[in-house]
Amino acid sequence: MKREKVKIITLGCAKNTVDSEVLAGILENNGIEVVEDSARAETVIINTCSFIEKAREESIDVILEAALEKTNGNIKKLIVAGCMSERYGQQLAAEIPEIDEILGIDEIPEILNFYKGSKRKRDIISRKSQFLYDHTIPRKKLTPPGVSYIKVSDGCDNRCAYCAIPAIRGNLRSRSIESILNEAENLARNGTVEINLLANDLTSFGKDKNEGENLASLLSALSNIENLKWIRPLYLYPSRIDEKLIETIASKVNICNYFDMPIQHTDNTILQMMERKYKIEEVKETINRIRAIIPDAVFRTTFITGFPAETDERFERIIEFIEEMKLDWIGVFAYSKEEGTKAKNLTPQIPLEKAEERAMKIEEVQKKISAAKLASLRGKRCEAIIEAQTSEKNIYEGRIRSQAPEVDGMAFISGEKLECGKIYTVEIDDTLDFDVWATVCND
Repeated sequence: MKREKVKIITLGCAKNTVDSEVLAGILENNGIEVVEDSARAETVIINTCSFIEKAREESIDVILEAALEKTNGNIKKLIVAGCMSERYGQQLAAEIPEIDEILGIDEIPEILNFYKGSKRKRDIISRKSQFLYDHTIPRKKLTPPGVSYIKVSDGCDNRCAYCAIPAIRGNLRSRSIESILNEAENLARNGTVEINLLANDLTSFGKDKNEGENLASLLSALSNIENLKWIRPLYLYPSRIDEKLIETIASKVNICNYFDMPIQHTDNTILQMMERKYKIEEVKETINRIRAIIPDAVFRTTFITGFPAETDERFERIIEFIEEMKLDWIGVFAYSKEEGTKAKNLTPQIPLEKAEERAMKIEEVQKKISAAKLASLRGKRCEAIIEAQTSEKNIYEGRIRSQAPEVDGMAFISGEKLECGKIYTVEIDDTLDFDVWATVCND
């Protein structure tokens, strides 16, 4: 009997990837094949992002492309899911009639009913989500071999002035350590060697449950799982990185010395307006404290340019910080005025062109710093994971330990008959900007 085929298109962050894996797992558990090639699919599911305006524009473009495919008879059904459905479901249903079904965050477990058409464009209103997957819900891994994400919580109790995530994803909801361990152990048994922990604020893990569980205890428990070689915590709120967490990361060989700590700005007035709960002097102190304990610590951060009242002088403080602290990786976003956020009504608003110009300046400055840091690795040995084979013989794509998936550059690795999903010791031969070239060590 021919199996029905579905293509899932995932937009936005890695947390959305996990949601897509849940959707795929439920469908495949019910006999529906999830395929990579849209041309083979009768149904397309688009898991949308609504974090900032550019993300919404991308989501709309992809939806309209799929709507055209449906009009042309290339697909039979179009389902839209994710954050944009959660927040703008009614508008999507009204303005794009080609959409057959719309499901928000809480409807993810009901994907089978939506797929079968028994929900029929349920009205999605702006509300706070409650759904939180656990280890009992099936997932189909959509990431490269050996690499997995685990979402340890959803929602957020921070109320940053610029951010709509609490309005879309709801309040903080942490999973239990037991559930996370069950999932991690199952992934490790099936070939995962790298786990990347996800949350809107990883350092708040467990605070909503009052059961004594926290990020440090979670990392300690995960570090005992056999065959897990890299455990990478992503998104650490700067002022919540305490001594216990630093000591835990420092003491466990399979926890990556990787500190992803979005700072967002370096001017204290702007930080206060953003309702970030720290001053930049405290952030510098934390970074220096980590470096004293873990000399090879890797740092990633993000900045927002063009936030209301960001003068040239206030912006230059970001550049000064970057040049002084010399972090490994930086992402930057031009401020997006989001509906329902406190920052929407702040003044003066900064023109988008100015915000984007400032973002480009940050990227230019950081590019030199990242390149210099990678260049210092030439001739040295480190670990690298193989993710895919290139079209060139004996050349593979992957990442070294200091590179997180999708955001920190790539490693191009030379070796014979390497296995995707495995970690090898390599020697760095060359570097360029954000990427490295390396050769597998056979001794």
